[in-house]
Amino acid sequence: MSKSGFNLKDVLKVVGTSFISLTIETDVKLPGGKKNPLQGQVTKKSTMNVMVFSNKNVNTYQNMVNRRLEKEGKQSDFVVGERSWGVRIPNTPFVEHNGQFYLDVIVKSTSESDYFVNGRKVDVEDEYEFTYLVEDKVRLTEVVKTKVSEESQGGLEDKVIIRTVKIENIKSLTHNGATFTKVYYE
Repeated sequence: MSKSGFNLKDVLKVVGTSFISLTIETDVKLPGGKKNPLQGQVTKKSTMNVMVFSNKNVNTYQNMVNRRLEKEGKQSDFVVGERSWGVRIPNTPFVEHNGQFYLDVIVKSTSESDYFVNGRKVDVEDEYEFTYLVEDKVRLTEVVKTKVSEESQGGLEDKVIIRTVKIENIKSLTHNGATFTKVYYE
């Protein structure tokens, strides 16, 4: 079932955790700064199955990391540090930063991402696909690798991946069997 709109404040009713699916589209920051001829023209579209959490009674992220540390036989005394940016809205999965709203999620699984140059889907693995687009043959595959430090999360091997998604980048959201193609936060 597809609906036209979904006010994300409805997610505020989450007590504990809830599972949703998000399709997001984001700009890809390319190496080379303004010298890169594709800067500002490349987007990435991904679908993720995620857990949203309110942190009303416990810190879901911290508890998940500690449970995984214990399972791996490691000391489970991980404590979440202060946010480096934005302010978490108490007892909700939302973060506010400079008047913009974001949704804090724990990624459970993600699909393959699609990349677009000026709205045209391209294959990042195909060298030919980029030959005519970029003189220096910038490879997007080098840009999209996520780096997680070995020491983070108390040395946990099976990392808990947390993302803070800008609301305006959410292209669709599936919640309780319904898919919403216009999401907003008011």
